[in-house]
Amino acid sequence: MKKLFVVIIAALFIISCSKPKVTDNTNTNNPTNPNNPTNPTEPLDTTPFVSAIRNYYPGDLEIDSLEYDGQQRIAKFLQYDFDTANNYVDSMITVFSYSGTNKAPVSYTCHTTYGFGGGTHKLNYDSQNRIITDTTTTSSLFGTTTVLVNYFSYPGDKVVYDQWIGGTDEQTDSLTISNNNVVYGNEYSGATEYKIENISYLTEANPLYHTGLQPIGPLLATLYNYHANPTVGFMNSEDFISKNMESNLSGGVGYWVYSYGLTAIPLNVTVDSKDRVTGYTNTAFSGYLTSFNYY
Repeated sequence: MKKLFVVIIAALFIISCSKPKVTDNTNTNNPTNPNNPTNPTEPLDTTPFVSAIRNYYPGDLEIDSLEYDGQQRIAKFLQYDFDTANNYVDSMITVFSYSGTNKAPVSYTCHTTYGFGGGTHKLNYDSQNRIITDTTTTSSLFGTTTVLVNYFSYPGDKVVYDQWIGGTDEQTDSLTISNNNVVYGNEYSGATEYKIENISYLTEANPLYHTGLQPIGPLLATLYNYHANPTVGFMNSEDFISKNMESNLSGGVGYWVYSYGLTAIPLNVTVDSKDRVTGYTNTAFSGYLTSFNYY
């Protein structure tokens, strides 16, 4: 199921089966509060850290949590999907590993409730410390052991994502960046093209943007909604790349155009007294809501 109201980027990565206890990882439930790191390295990141993202849909609730270690590095990315209409819960937990005090992880493993086989995903970076490959050779996709390689490249003002499964090029998606924000998205899923041509932004900061997360920003974007659909693409998810908060998505050809005849998704964004984005709704779909909690 594609997300209908969310921002731009999403999805593909693989995993091993388990059914962890569902937790709501806001302020006190996480092992380390990144605002008070136990083993800090300079420079400290003073940007507000999100602890949980909640997406409410009619008949569905998603709670996605971020846990950090004592050096303000992401340690776990926990995703839970509660299908209240059918009384069903699925989950995906991603655990990152690091070498020394490096800010960028060297690998990650995933665990899900629904039959994808696991393996360690090895990560490589370019000379600018940007992720370029995510590779695992022991993953199982739909019950078949295969090789998964996800390539990331940065030609000009673009971020390009290319997924290969078992030696077959499955999907190539790209984002165009201007003034540190994604302004255009293009995704091919088979013969179908999805694109967003006009994305406008507010002055408020994107709650999911952090300097320390930028080496893996595109990776987090693709991991974000993988548990819902492992071939959903590089759009229709929360944005870990743009510095500012989106206010409107319009133009192009997207899922909402095919399914609902919509040409724009305006977002109504709320902020708190600290000028932090606390959530948003959209006027295109009734009953859809996203909220952010902070440490």
